[in-house]
Amino acid sequence: MTGDFYQPRRGWLHGLDPRSSLILSFVTVVSLFIISQPQWLLAALLVIHLLLFSARISLKVCLRLWAIILPLMLMIFILWPLFNTQGERVLFHWRFIKITQEALLSGAATTLRLPSLLLASYMPLMTHRQNVLI
Repeated sequence: MTGDFYQPRRGWLHGLDPRSSLILSFVTVVSLFIISQPQWLLAALLVIHLLLFSARISLKVCLRLWAIILPLMLMIFILWPLFNTQGERVLFHWRFIKITQEALLSGAATTLRLPSLLLASYMPLMTHRQNVLI
């Protein structure tokens, strides 16, 4: 697998100035760190996918990025509630294991934030050659 994700297409993102593409990516990444509710992060992830598909980025490239990040997402979603014991609504308690609703929501938010950050930061790399970005 190479590190080159560039897709030579004639999409609207490809037509943007590389600086504009980098600024769009930066603003998206900063926004993703501000959002904390899982439902809004899911909406942001869907919007990022719509942006990429509207720019004619192939599903194959998106799936390649998903394959890279999926194991880490699963680990975060499983381990986050086990180690984060904050919250008042206890959903499960057995010996030293305590899972709260707040920890589950926080884990879901972090899990959804990860692919959103990856896709948003790779957006300029998919629509512009690396030498142009540099």
